[in-house]
Amino acid sequence: MALKNGKAACMKLKGRLFLVLGAAACPLLTAQTMDSLSMKDYRIMSFCVATTTPNTIVWLDNNDHVLMACRQGQTLDHLRSLVTPVTDSQIRLLQDWGLLSDRNDSLFTSIPILGTTETGTLRTAMRIAAAAAVDSLRTDLCTWRRLLRRRGGRTSEYTVLFSYILDDLAWRALEQQGRIRKRTLSAERPFWDGITWAVTPKRTFHCGTNSYSDSGVTVAINWCPRSLKKMSAFMYDDATIGNLMDNLKGPSRLSDRALRRTLLRYGVVDKTGLLLVPVFPADADDSLASCCRALAREAVARFLASSDLDTIRDQTCVTDPEAMLVIAYHEFMWEFMDIAEERCLIAKPFLFSHPDQAKDSNIGDVVYIVTTSEP
Repeated sequence: MALKNGKAACMKLKGRLFLVLGAAACPLLTAQTMDSLSMKDYRIMSFCVATTTPNTIVWLDNNDHVLMACRQGQTLDHLRSLVTPVTDSQIRLLQDWGLLSDRNDSLFTSIPILGTTETGTLRTAMRIAAAAAVDSLRTDLCTWRRLLRRRGGRTSEYTVLFSYILDDLAWRALEQQGRIRKRTLSAERPFWDGITWAVTPKRTFHCGTNSYSDSGVTVAINWCPRSLKKMSAFMYDDATIGNLMDNLKGPSRLSDRALRRTLLRYGVVDKTGLLLVPVFPADADDSLASCCRALAREAVARFLASSDLDTIRDQTCVTDPEAMLVIAYHEFMWEFMDIAEERCLIAKPFLFSHPDQAKDSNIGDVVYIVTTSEP
């Protein structure tokens, strides 16, 4: 999930697609728990491919007030008595972005907004499911950790488990099973395609993944809100990330001296240009890659087996089964990571645990690369 302080961060690199892993027109909602809160009390999430995400639109002008007011439907006249100002162009914009729908002369918010009770119900269920999953996968997690450490990836354990296994390979497994559809931009969805939702209360800690892909090379960056200030110079450096992807199509040691100097600063390469971050050849069948894929499949299997999504859906404002799965799995991921940390199976990278003390070179601990063939 790629969020920036509750808002999705997005960019486009030289025509390269930016993946937020972390919403076209979402399903219409039934009555929602009406907390007397503003949208600022919620964390907005997006799971989508995008050039620009709907989160940007939510925070434009007073759109957040419009969406909160329309959770149970409002006529335009009544809406204008509640929120000032509301313009026709504003309503059209929200409709064009799939955030607002018009039914029977009333406007309804089209994204799930889970109140305190609904979020609590969901998180309790996901913590139970995640605890069972972590405990049953303890041996597999230890095997995976040992293999990663042999590759020099001790400081990357948290990022590889969350961003690569739970927030990438697991989604691919769910897609292969037909439980979620592949997201793609099209004439009907030119800006974004996926699911956006809001939950309250905000988690004390959560993290997400930004992925940048081009010609068979993906650079993935794990982040948390508190680390974004330190990471932003690298994470939003179009030229550096684009050049890195281009150079990864050649030899394993980067030859571009200017690029090497920049990436050395961030702990991505050593002085000779050799990559220090984990590289996963997606098409190769080595022991670590196989272990990561197997762990993702097992995590998904346990999530599905332990989560009564139909019952949870009945207790929330979410009516669409796919949206419920996406929302629930995000909570499952974060609970899984919390419990694995409580069980001392992993630890947060220094950039996440001590962002104020972290150096630029710690950024490499939260970066990994996937290639279709090993560079």
